[in-house]
Amino acid sequence: MKAGVAEPLAPTDNPWPALKEENEFQAHFTEASSLRNVEFNGDDLGKALMLLARQAKVSLGIEDHVNQETPIKVRLENVSPLAALQKIVSSNHLALEAVGNALFVRPGDDPTLPPLSPQDVLDAVSRKPDAPGTDPSQMRRNIDFFSVGLSNALGTLAHQAGVTLMLDDRITGKVTIHLEQMTPIEAIQATMALARIESEVQYHVLFLNRRIPDDPTPVMPTAEISAAIQTGPPGPDEGHHQFTSDGLEISLRSMAQQANKSLSIDSPLTGTVWIEFPNITPLNALRAIAKNKHLAVIEDQDRITIRPLSEPPKQ
Repeated sequence: MKAGVAEPLAPTDNPWPALKEENEFQAHFTEASSLRNVEFNGDDLGKALMLLARQAKVSLGIEDHVNQETPIKVRLENVSPLAALQKIVSSNHLALEAVGNALFVRPGDDPTLPPLSPQDVLDAVSRKPDAPGTDPSQMRRNIDFFSVGLSNALGTLAHQAGVTLMLDDRITGKVTIHLEQMTPIEAIQATMALARIESEVQYHVLFLNRRIPDDPTPVMPTAEISAAIQTGPPGPDEGHHQFTSDGLEISLRSMAQQANKSLSIDSPLTGTVWIEFPNITPLNALRAIAKNKHLAVIEDQDRITIRPLSEPPKQ
């Protein structure tokens, strides 16, 4: 993909004129919305967009299918960082998607993207107040990942938020994202949305199941993500269980034994388990591990049978 060269903007050329009428935008983002000259001479597209996002005080993610190493040569006069960002995105035949309090750079031919409105952009740059208290999981901060492994980024955020997280083995790739004044829970939400990951919460565990690149962006509410945070004292039979690259079959048999269940496995199992459960019963730990590995759990009184799912998981 060749970099587009944008023509200089006139001082009154604002892609989102409605922003100038918003008192909230003017009150909180005077510095970020001030006009300036912007110039890049052979800089990488990804680094340029991240720089403008930080100057604009806006959360921005770049889909990993976008070639971030595309060199750009552009000079824009009398523009805000946000307007410069939009101009560079469009001149490189890319598109912006607004999801919650973040903007995502997607390929320009993505048919799932809805039209972007001035209000969408305003929502993406509007800040939320800090939650009361000093709980680190509720504190807002700027978070940056540049070409970091997706699983590593999500694991870091989950640790900061106190969320128990299990990732599907098929979730690969890297993530580039600047998150402006977000809590770790909101950062998890934005990162999952950028990567278009389907997710669900069971057994107080957040399961990231698969990427769905051909569907509209999925957004899990932050309240649902918070359900994967263990709070309060352990319940009956709950305890701490940690697996550090343990064999899959050994892990399942260990949990079945602690749950006082006999275990039958229909076919040989391979793979390893790497997860820490703060408070969980052995039976729910077994269920969670099996779910993450696409295994069916058939329970019959004191006996458990493990077998592959009857249908292969969707790709």
